[in-house]
Amino acid sequence: MYIRGIKVQSSREQALALTNKILREGRRGCLNHDARSCSLVGDVYTMNPLRHDDIKARSFYLKGCALLDSWSCAMLSTEYDQKYDRITDGDTLSKAVSYYTERCNLGFSHACINLYLAYVHPSLDKSTQNPALGAQSLHKACALDDGLSCLALGNLYSQGAGVPADAALALEHYRHGCELGESQACGRVGYYYLNGLVVERDEEEGLAQLDYACNLGDNAACLTLGNYLLKQHGEDAQGLKEAMDLYELACIRDDGEACIALGDIHLKTDRSNLSRREAARLYEQACGFENGQGCLKLIEARKQELNMPAQEEYYERACRFGAQEGCDKLAEYYGVSVN
Repeated sequence: MYIRGIKVQSSREQALALTNKILREGRRGCLNHDARSCSLVGDVYTMNPLRHDDIKARSFYLKGCALLDSWSCAMLSTEYDQKYDRITDGDTLSKAVSYYTERCNLGFSHACINLYLAYVHPSLDKSTQNPALGAQSLHKACALDDGLSCLALGNLYSQGAGVPADAALALEHYRHGCELGESQACGRVGYYYLNGLVVERDEEEGLAQLDYACNLGDNAACLTLGNYLLKQHGEDAQGLKEAMDLYELACIRDDGEACIALGDIHLKTDRSNLSRREAARLYEQACGFENGQGCLKLIEARKQELNMPAQEEYYERACRFGAQEGCDKLAEYYGVSVN
C-alpha cells in the first residue's frame, strides 16, 4: 500500500521500513529452523522490488527446502533451477517429469503441481501434452492437503479439462480446498450454493461462504457478494454501505473491477465535486491495475480537464488493456486500424 500510495500517501521510506522489519523477523525465525520463515524471506527477496536479490532468495529457499518446506523446494525448481524452466520438446519434458515426479513422491505438493504444469506445458504440441496424467498429479497434491491443487482440480472437473466434466466432483474438491484455507475455493463453494448447482439452493450458506472467501482474499467473491447485496438491498443505506465496503476491500487489493464499481456508486449517489473527484481517483486506480474500462471511465470523468494528448494516452492504455473502445478511438484519431 505504501509503495503504490493506496489509501495512504505513497512513501518509499515507510514501505522499506516495513519490508526490513519483515526480513529481520523472518531471518530470526529461519535461524531457529522455522521453514515457513525461510520461505517468507525468500519470497520478499524474490517479489519485493525494494529488496530484490536473487542470490539471497535462493539461499533462503535452499534452507527452507532442507527443512522440508514444499514451497521453498518448488521455488528452487521453477524460479532458481533453470534446467527445467523451458520445456520445449519430449526430451526436456521427460527430464522435467522425472525431476518433479521424484519430489512429488517424496510428498512435496508443489512438485506435484509443477508435474501437472509440465504435462500441459503450452510450448508442447498437443500430441506430447498429457492432461490426464497431469490431473493425477494434482490428485496427489490435493491428497497432501495442498489447497491450491484442490482448487485446480475443482476447476478441471468444472470445465472437463483433462477429466470428464463432473460438477459434483468439482464441488467436492472446492470444499476440500476451502477447508485448507484456499480463498477462491471457498468462493466457488459459495457460488454453487447461491445458484443451486449440484446442491439445493441455499442463499444463507452461499452468502456466508462468499463472505468468508472475500475476507480470506478472494476479490471475485467480494465482487459477487457486493453485486448481490446491491441488487437485493441497494436502495437502503445499510445495503449500499455493505456493498461499498466490499468493493473497497477488493479495490485495495488491486482489483480494477471493484474500483470501477465503487467509483460508479460515488457518481450515482452523490453528484458533488468531492464525489466526482473520488470516482475519478478510483477509475485512475483501476486503469493503473491494467483495467481498460477504468481508463475509459477516467477519460469520461475528467474530460473537461484532460487535453487531447492526455486523452490519447489513456485511450492507448485502454486499448492495450483490452478495451476495444479505446482502440476504436485511436483509430478515429490516426485514421488507421488499431488493435
